[in-house]
Amino acid sequence: VTALHLAISSGCLAIVQMLLSRGASIEALDGLGRPVLHHIAWGRDEDKTAMARLLLDGGANPDAADRTAPETSQATAAQRDTKKLMQLYLDRGVDVNAVDGDGLTALHYAVLYSGDAGGVEFLLENGAEVEAQDKKGRTSLHMAVNQRSLSSDQVFRDIISIWIGRGGNIDLPDNNGQTPLHWAARRDLPRAIFDLIRKGANIEATDEIGRTPLHAACEQGPWTDSIQVLVGSGANIEACDISGLTPL
Repeated sequence: VTALHLAISSGCLAIVQMLLSRGASIEALDGLGRPVLHHIAWGRDEDKTAMARLLLDGGANPDAADRTAPETSQATAAQRDTKKLMQLYLDRGVDVNAVDGDGLTALHYAVLYSGDAGGVEFLLENGAEVEAQDKKGRTSLHMAVNQRSLSSDQVFRDIISIWIGRGGNIDLPDNNGQTPLHWAARRDLPRAIFDLIRKGANIEATDEIGRTPLHAACEQGPWTDSIQVLVGSGANIEACDISGLTPL
């Protein structure tokens, strides 16, 4: 970690200016392989855009990725739901749909870490691909289900509504053929299951081995709340997977 990284993380704009004037390398990476711009989103300064503008004007690459993740600067900003910072990067030509080493976009990160729907809506309004999938075929809606325990019921419902409103297919499967409803069932998230079904999720969608969300729910226990929601919503208890096995 260089003095420049520390000054950025501490939000010391004047010190950053001084270090740059004395030849500090704006391309230096910290011990984890993170470029200088990544330290802004996690820093303590209130006006993160002033710091970012200074670094960008000094030649910092807004498309530089974290060597270990590697996350983009836009993805890092999305994690912290810093819309002004995201807007600055967009104004400087950063691709809102740029992917990291795992195929994740800023939209995936906004759902995973920001904790509210504001960053999600902002990115979609600025051209983010609603159905973007990572290398495992996971959409941001899969991520929303995966992080369900970290956000409120209302935030999850808001994300579903925004996602569908922007043309997202609520049943778009991952590389294993599993829809967000499969994910919710497998994680025993009855409220998420209810919300997804209410928004039109296909209760009989099958994955690559022919299993429905009810199959996924039954793998978690004998009679969970998730099973009750699925059966109560009309899930077929006699549906067979490719091995001829029913959920029950």
